[in-house]
Amino acid sequence: MVEDVYPLSPLQEGFYYHWLEAPGASAYFNQISCRVNGALEINKIEESYRILSARHAVLRTFFTSEYSDNTLQVVIKDCPPAFTYKEIPGEVESSVEEYKYTDRKKGFNLHNGSQIRLTLLGLGENAYEFIWSHHHILMDGWCIGILINEFFQIYHSLVRGATIKQETVRPYSDYIKWLMKKEKSGSLRYWKEYLSGFNTLTPLPKRPVKEEGIAHHPGETSVSLDPSVRAAMKRLCSTLGITDYIFIQTAWAVLLSRYNNTGDVVFGSVVSGRPGEIDGIERMVGLFINTIPVRVKINSGVTIRQLLKEVQQRSIEESEHHYTQLADIQSQSEIKQSLFDHILQFQNFPVEEMIQQSISDKGTAGELSFLSSDTFEQNNYDFTCMVIPSAALTLKFSYNSCMYEASQVKQMESHFLRVITQMALSPESAIGQIDYLSEEEKLELEGFNDTKVNYPTEKTIINLFEEQVKKYPENIAVTAGTTALTYRELNERSNQLASYLRKEYKIKPDDLIGIKVERSEVMIIAILGVLKSGGAYVPIDPEYPQERIEYMIADSCCKVVLDAGELKKFEERSGSYEKENPTPVNKPHDLAYVIYTSGTTGKPKGSLIEHKNVVRLFKTGKPLFDFNEKDVWTMFHSY
Repeated sequence: MVEDVYPLSPLQEGFYYHWLEAPGASAYFNQISCRVNGALEINKIEESYRILSARHAVLRTFFTSEYSDNTLQVVIKDCPPAFTYKEIPGEVESSVEEYKYTDRKKGFNLHNGSQIRLTLLGLGENAYEFIWSHHHILMDGWCIGILINEFFQIYHSLVRGATIKQETVRPYSDYIKWLMKKEKSGSLRYWKEYLSGFNTLTPLPKRPVKEEGIAHHPGETSVSLDPSVRAAMKRLCSTLGITDYIFIQTAWAVLLSRYNNTGDVVFGSVVSGRPGEIDGIERMVGLFINTIPVRVKINSGVTIRQLLKEVQQRSIEESEHHYTQLADIQSQSEIKQSLFDHILQFQNFPVEEMIQQSISDKGTAGELSFLSSDTFEQNNYDFTCMVIPSAALTLKFSYNSCMYEASQVKQMESHFLRVITQMALSPESAIGQIDYLSEEEKLELEGFNDTKVNYPTEKTIINLFEEQVKKYPENIAVTAGTTALTYRELNERSNQLASYLRKEYKIKPDDLIGIKVERSEVMIIAILGVLKSGGAYVPIDPEYPQERIEYMIADSCCKVVLDAGELKKFEERSGSYEKENPTPVNKPHDLAYVIYTSGTTGKPKGSLIEHKNVVRLFKTGKPLFDFNEKDVWTMFHSY
């Protein structure tokens, strides 16, 4: 039997859309587990959960688009609660983790039944694990604390045989009715003006990937503020009349502006969305939060104190527009869905403390004691910074490790702490004076910017190679399969090829010669032979499509292409060519090779590389590769 039907809130619509796109994905799956010790009465645990489900309509809700142009949420009057009790044999920790993982993989079908379930695992010796799993479309984090608190109140009353005394529940539908009465056009105009002129995403640095969002492998790290910094931050916030979250938002905006070299940044933020004008809103269970953009314009000349006040004022102005659906807000911007790629979230509910207080009941026989708790939640963003306002404010970074490397996130973490520290301790300083880099990073950056390096500017690649031949003539220079050539043998073979090219094709500096051979010792002989002849080579992979090969040869105007046929012709005559080093004709500014890459028009594009470019890489104070005559290297990429 249907108890109630009503529309979705703005964020619920977003969650429902994401679920329709990927019903099997773990996005917006929330799981909270807590371990307790004590003599539980399992039948009363199940009864407590049944009573809790009967109290709150959202625990008996499913979603459908079958009966209206708009998606509706339907409350079933007699929806059987999803409760499971299971005893875990053997190794407890791995079994619990496996069960939680399996439970997450099960997900939820938003079109059927309840979107929350409770599992109780018996671990032996009066230890139990409660696992609360729900889809985020039902409720926000504050609500799970309310539910767990009510659940244990009911349980303790049942165990004592006492009357269950609880406040009357205000249904979530009351909030939806209030929301439907709000005028939307004014909010859309507000967001259009708010985002006017913003046309470039301000992202966080991430690893390069070919396709974004193809997988999600969660990573997490957290850090707490130094007590002295936390104390200074609290004093400053109190003086200015701002919240901790405004301070953190401002610091995050400063870091984003530095990363993107801009004075105008936008990132996502989660707002609580509980309007004070609705009676009993603080005890209502449902989804009230919403994700909105936060835009901060940063003038490097203003003080930290001034910027904090500006961000606070903008936050106050936008508060009445927090109830607009994110998709509608994005539609008002110039870059639509590309408005931001990560979110900042303030956790205004101490989950573990709420659970711990709920479990304890001194008047109950077989008193329960709290042992530990754990949470799992995943949204649709690849990066989330959670601000946890504990005594020492904690920052938790949750990220998709397919998109962000752990080292990148740790670096962001340290950068963010430096910005927060400077803002808290020096609020009269100008924003432009904030420095997020460590001393080590500054030294490294100086090294990158030091383009004045010493290298043998008068030498070519061949000069350097022939020096090695003199030093180590009998050392192995190249191997391919069962073939091995010493430096002397490699030098002699390439000298003969160079003489062949000079005599047969009149090669001179900057003439281009194609090399189209398989990976082998012959390829190395060909490269050195071309360079010793005075020309420059064009590497052509024989596996390329014929059309690309023909284009490269024609575009580069190769004098000759060293392919299997041409090299066979050389081998037949090689005995008549000198093994001695040919007279050098190249200067450092002559071409060494031309390498073709994909062009923006779809046609390959040739890049010209001179001898000095390569010499500079290998013969500076900080060479590209650090190796000596005892090292053995494989050819690890295409030539």
